Amino acid sequence: MTVSRDMSLKALDISSKTEYMSMQGAHDGRIYAVAMNSTGTHAYTVSEDRTVKVWNIAAKSLEDTWSNGHKAEVMCVAVGVSGQFLYTGDQDGLLNQWSIPEKRVLKGHSHRNNDETW
Repeated sequence: MTVSRDMSLKALDISSKTEYMSMQGAHDGRIYAVAMNSTGTHAYTVSEDRTVKVWNIAAKSLEDTWSNGHKAEVMCVAVGVSGQFLYTGDQDGLLNQWSIPEKRVLKGHSHRNNDETW
């Protein structure tokens, strides 16, 4: 998976060296990061449009948009080892833990508060 500041998302098949999926205008702003789950069924992208987008790789389509977690540009994303949680960080220093099955933020952590451990 690759993402770009031109708002595109692309999936490449390494063995055949061909483009498997291409989504132009995947976000309403530059895309900063992408993460995939361990099974390769879903990808998660984050953007300056302050959203997290969930992509179904097999269907080559947008599955969901989560827009209620950040008030600043979302800069990074990671899928937890269990595959149940997603972590996103924004330009203002907010780190959110999302429940993937519930599609919601479980807790947020600001860089201004460094006495909490997850």
